[in-house]
Amino acid sequence: MEIELADELLRDWYDWSRQWRPDLDMPHLAPYCREAKSAGGWEGDSDIMEESFHRNTMEAIDFCVNSLPPEYSLAIGLEMRKRRGAAREWRNGCRGVSYKMAVAAILPKLKAKYLI
Repeated sequence: MEIELADELLRDWYDWSRQWRPDLDMPHLAPYCREAKSAGGWEGDSDIMEESFHRNTMEAIDFCVNSLPPEYSLAIGLEMRKRRGAAREWRNGCRGVSYKMAVAAILPKLKAKYLI
């Protein structure tokens, strides 16, 4: 049960982490339009709280993955890419570390953050 929850969290984290783009320190809007809101784009409090909760959860998972030894986080990344059909290398993988071992290593960290 916990392994399935961890697997689902890691899938969500992988999708979230692929959406991240670096801020190149360029303005996205003209200075006179920064305070403008779109007519139909008002977000309710529940939408804002849900987005904030999701972002905080994904950042906590990101911290857990990054705190693993490199070969474990590599095993997680390779497995997620395989599942999305984006992996190019199928033979090498990780030396001595399987995805199951990586999930077993991250479980205590996820429990410590109360994510599972």
